[in-house]
Amino acid sequence: TGGVTIIYAEGDNEDEGKDPTELRSNKDKTLLQKPANESQTRPSARSTNAMDKGRLSFRCNFENGNLWTAREVVPRAEWDLEIRGDTNNSKYRVWFYFAVSNIKHKQVCIFNIVNFSKGRSLYREGMTPLVRSTHRTSW
Repeated sequence: TGGVTIIYAEGDNEDEGKDPTELRSNKDKTLLQKPANESQTRPSARSTNAMDKGRLSFRCNFENGNLWTAREVVPRAEWDLEIRGDTNNSKYRVWFYFAVSNIKHKQVCIFNIVNFSKGRSLYREGMTPLVRSTHRTSW
């Protein structure tokens, strides 16, 4: 697909030790990634000891957060992400805004946004995703 790939290599461990759960409501959009080989289980079962297992916690429970799902495709290295469509027209998926925690120091993470609607046209012209880390002093 014409997805967008974000490669991120710095961590923000401010939420380390918290117990995230997977919910898909507009009020609390905390997502816990699910490994590709893990069968469907209840969200509470998946989230138990997630931080202890070294899994990332994806969040979008803030204004304009639009991550819908996160699926681990290469253990601790690569994730396929889906974003929610815009409010007024769900077929438009041209931006993304989410947070990731529990990244270890010097861990390289590849995030593939697999349902981005204009990946080729935007990034062919040299545009790149904007990434911010609490460990960096600038964007």
